[in-house]
Amino acid sequence: MKLEILIAKKGSGSPKILLCGHMDVVPGKVKVRKEGDSLYGRGASDAKAPLMAMLFAAASIKENQGTVTFVGAVDEEGNAIGIKNIVKKEMDVDYAVFGEPSGIKQVTIAYKGRLEI
Repeated sequence: MKLEILIAKKGSGSPKILLCGHMDVVPGKVKVRKEGDSLYGRGASDAKAPLMAMLFAAASIKENQGTVTFVGAVDEEGNAIGIKNIVKKEMDVDYAVFGEPSGIKQVTIAYKGRLEI
């Protein structure tokens, strides 16, 4: 079985916030290795820092402060299977944050992509 999306939801009511990041990396031939407490290999970091920051942020939300949905998607560089599944679910959200290390040193709105209303 191939994991396509991981979703965790906490709280209820508004505001409804989506925190989304990807868990995968572009396939490559670099072998993964562990040395002590360190992990080396293609994608050992990639978007993991924003993903974990959002996971801890979601976990810290207190009850009765709205709904937070955490999504870990896969296939970000390929066919976008994870994000396509999010779209199919037609999630009801007020705000969405996508944690992607873009190299831009500021919060970015509409870095790239498509929005259909």
